[in-house]
Amino acid sequence: MSRTETRLATLLAPAGSSPLWTEIDLAALLLHQLQSPLAATGDPTFEEVLLSPNPDVARLRQIKECAKALRDDPDSGIPTEISHILYYAAIAAALLHTADRLTSLDSQSLNRGLNWAIELQWLPEPLKQLLQQALNRQNS
Repeated sequence: MSRTETRLATLLAPAGSSPLWTEIDLAALLLHQLQSPLAATGDPTFEEVLLSPNPDVARLRQIKECAKALRDDPDSGIPTEISHILYYAAIAAALLHTADRLTSLDSQSLNRGLNWAIELQWLPEPLKQLLQQALNRQNS
């Protein structure tokens, strides 16, 4: 079976079978997204905004809304794991570096999402640290 046929079989497989994306795939897709410029501005990348010690809250909001749009668009081609990471990273950056909470999630739901992302083995260390610091701040 060719690689294309294997991917197609995976797509058509019943729920509960092997996932479509491997951890290596997800890590590469996340890295690509982080290195991509924000659509409206074109100058900073997702990563530059998320990891800035003084991020623009409007750009963080843009990332959060972009993540929600990607999650809700079945034609985006972006795995939900990637959109969820971008979503929580934008909220984490806002919690750490701005006066804006950026979300209406209750603390328990936010903690659950941050913990989920932190546990991902393929998450880059700078994002893991951002999420962990936000979780610590959230729980202090």
